[in-house]
Amino acid sequence: MKKKAQNKADKFAPFISRRESRIPALIITLLVVISFAITSFYAYRFIRVTFIDKLDTGDLYALWSNGDYQSVFSLSDQLLEQSPFDNSVRTLHGFSSFWIAVSETDPLRAQTFLDTAINSMRIALYSARKTAAPQIEYMLGKAYYYKDSLSAYHYYADLVVKYLLAAREKGYQAEDMAEYLGLSYAALGMTEKSIAYFTEALQYRDSDVLALAVAEQYCKAGLYAEAEPYLLRLAVKTGDEALLFKSRSLLGQIYFSQRQFDRALVEYQAVLEKDPASADAYYGIGLIYEELGDAVLARAQWRRALQIHGNHPGALQKMAGAR
Repeated sequence: MKKKAQNKADKFAPFISRRESRIPALIITLLVVISFAITSFYAYRFIRVTFIDKLDTGDLYALWSNGDYQSVFSLSDQLLEQSPFDNSVRTLHGFSSFWIAVSETDPLRAQTFLDTAINSMRIALYSARKTAAPQIEYMLGKAYYYKDSLSAYHYYADLVVKYLLAAREKGYQAEDMAEYLGLSYAALGMTEKSIAYFTEALQYRDSDVLALAVAEQYCKAGLYAEAEPYLLRLAVKTGDEALLFKSRSLLGQIYFSQRQFDRALVEYQAVLEKDPASADAYYGIGLIYEELGDAVLARAQWRRALQIHGNHPGALQKMAGAR
């Protein structure tokens, strides 16, 4: 029996020894893996501490003072991975994103940067110091204005007003604030407030664009006597042909509403001398002939307007009624 048992043990001896020989190899492999993981971890920590953690808000402000908005955006993006709610970093991230959006020529990319700017600034506003909050609100108002200008409808004009007024109430001052408020109130159809802010804006910047904006709002409110001086000044001094056409067309509308048909005709003809493809001018002349009782000449002017602008609403309505 002993001999049989010995033979059986001898039979399995190679397998046992082979199995036992594998155990040290497994332990060595495991130790190598653990060692590699620990080394990688500390190497990562070293790189992070050396090249990333040493970057602070001082670096951001230095880049910001140089107007390097792209670098500010990239660096602040890295720092926010470590401290998502660092107020200074979050604020500069929003500001830099806004200025990148303003200079962006691709509307879709501009919208993306504006969304990032708005998101960052709204987060920053929650924990902002009292002295910093007004500037963030001012920049938020401007960001919403540009977002509104890129959209098909005026979805964000009320937010422009909200944040700009909040900044103003806290004492923040900026020369362009009144202009943005005037434009936003105009988009909201709040004519009186729009006129007030446009008038204020003209004190800071004597702009032909602003003068036309004020005149348009006065016309919308039916205050033609108040609009006329702005339009007459533009008709004489502006070097922008587009503004010239708009101002003289508005003058034509004012004189027509006052039944000064000769003066209205002079304004419309002045537009056509510079821009023979002005459908609005032909439409206005048609209205004058209609009031003078010459339906044939009136329809001829409206047909010319439709040849230039096939969907001109006024001319379409007049021609449909004429039939």
